[in-house]
Amino acid sequence: MHQHYLLSQLEKLVRVDLKELILQQKQIDKNYFSFITNDVISQKREILSSFRQHFYGIDNQHQAVWYVQQHQHQLIMLLDQINTYLPQDTATSKDTPHQEATWENLIEIIHNNIRELLTFIERDFKRYLDTDFKIPDSTLLSEQTLIAGRADFISSEFKKYGIDEGLLSIILLPFENFMTVDYRNRPISYHQLFYLQDFERNLVQLLAYYKGDANITEKLKDMLHYLNFNNVCYFRYWADSIGADLRELQTTREKRDWLLLMKKKLNQKPVKPDIAFSKKNLPLQNQLDTWLSIEIDYQTEKETSISYDHLPDELRRWKDFKIKTPLSVAQLANLIKLFVDKRIFVNENKKEVLDFLAFFFSSTKQNNISPASLRKNFYNDDAGVSKIVRGLLIDMAHNS
Repeated sequence: MHQHYLLSQLEKLVRVDLKELILQQKQIDKNYFSFITNDVISQKREILSSFRQHFYGIDNQHQAVWYVQQHQHQLIMLLDQINTYLPQDTATSKDTPHQEATWENLIEIIHNNIRELLTFIERDFKRYLDTDFKIPDSTLLSEQTLIAGRADFISSEFKKYGIDEGLLSIILLPFENFMTVDYRNRPISYHQLFYLQDFERNLVQLLAYYKGDANITEKLKDMLHYLNFNNVCYFRYWADSIGADLRELQTTREKRDWLLLMKKKLNQKPVKPDIAFSKKNLPLQNQLDTWLSIEIDYQTEKETSISYDHLPDELRRWKDFKIKTPLSVAQLANLIKLFVDKRIFVNENKKEVLDFLAFFFSSTKQNNISPASLRKNFYNDDAGVSKIVRGLLIDMAHNS
């Protein structure tokens, strides 16, 4: 099907006629003002009517995309062109232009009608847009004014709830980048605008839903993961945070087990499809998963090689040795606590005792007991577990 290009007359008006007449005539003719005003409005209505009709007559997906994007590109270029005829302070105006016959008012009328055409395509054919193409300069200028206020609100609200300053500065980066960019030097794409709008909407919803929640920081991290916030600054923040948690753990095995748990939780988190802060960077989940995998491999190698290869033969022979028990982890922990409380085990450092026993004991269901799991059960008072252990000790006493 022949593709109908609907913007030829508007292009001629903006690129040729206006440019020449503005230079030739300081004062616009009133009749010309009225004629062009009515003509532009008439063209807009005709384009709005014809565009949808032509679009739904296209039976090829590729041609449909091309048709929408061709008009999107040209409308943006026309807006940018006519924007050069206006003072910058009026380029962001959304008010209805005065009907007084001046060049400035005519230019604003033409600008607003072209803007209506682009808004129509953006709204009704969003899935076909070229999201890598720049947004109009006038859109950027108007959005910059609005975003500044939104960023201040988000910043002040998160500060109320004690969000880490480093994390807060990172989530404000997209707003700051948008607010400070100069459209003459670095354009902003539809992708960047749409992501920022989605990002802002989710931040505001998070503040509304979890206001005062002690876990709002973790909820924020989950949101960043969901929106694929693959900003390099956030990746570094996350890696530093995980590294700090790792340093709190004492044994290589404990670190590896904890990393495996983090990897499991990471890959179970939901991620919104077809979204990314940066199209150039790997998805955030891939980055974090790769980091965890490398660290797990390192800790595993460290445990198997560094821990044993340099030990004396007498110690190396026990590296795979386990004292097997029919007890569960909870029962074993309860028994150890009894020995510690009754000073049968007199070591002052309980953590070392638990780490040692976790390494050399196995439970009925776990050949490898996690030190963290053993510690958790050690400090957990469970009447049912205590009753089972007491019964076991009584049976042992009767049979001794």
